[in-house]
Amino acid sequence: MTEPASTRLPAIPEPGQLRPIHPAIRKVWLLSSCASSLGILAVLVPFAFLLQSQLDKAPINVVWILVGLVVLLLVRSVLFVDRQFKAWGYLLTDNELIVRYGVWWRVAKYIPRESIQHVDINQGPVDRWNRLAQVVVHTAGVGAVVTIPGLTLEEAQQLRDRMIPTEPAAE
Repeated sequence: MTEPASTRLPAIPEPGQLRPIHPAIRKVWLLSSCASSLGILAVLVPFAFLLQSQLDKAPINVVWILVGLVVLLLVRSVLFVDRQFKAWGYLLTDNELIVRYGVWWRVAKYIPRESIQHVDINQGPVDRWNRLAQVVVHTAGVGAVVTIPGLTLEEAQQLRDRMIPTEPAAE
């Protein structure tokens, strides 16, 4: 039996049709971008100094070019976080879990509830600091994994409990 057209979601639902993730995830993503940028700088700057010394009379300072590229990457990340946050959403229906994300490439994943094998709740150090968690859904068959970031721990536990039935299967 199919659902009435008025209740069916489009192939890629709009963010307002789904449950949003917690706004504190933006801090987590910003910290992650900053840490990544600093890591890239820590690796590239010594390399750039070595390269610059080999190019002794090069008209362009390679170090400053690399630093500028990393700064541009960081600025792009900072400006992009809000759009990334607004693109995320999820919805658990009686039949499936729907997860939507992506700014440039929009993705909508529809996971039938009967194919959900188990659900993990993960918290990294920055997640714990912001009182957030990630729900990781493992499916049967191809073994797909879907992660929903930016949930409060309570919300993650409730979502897990709703996805996995606690009643023993009848024999």
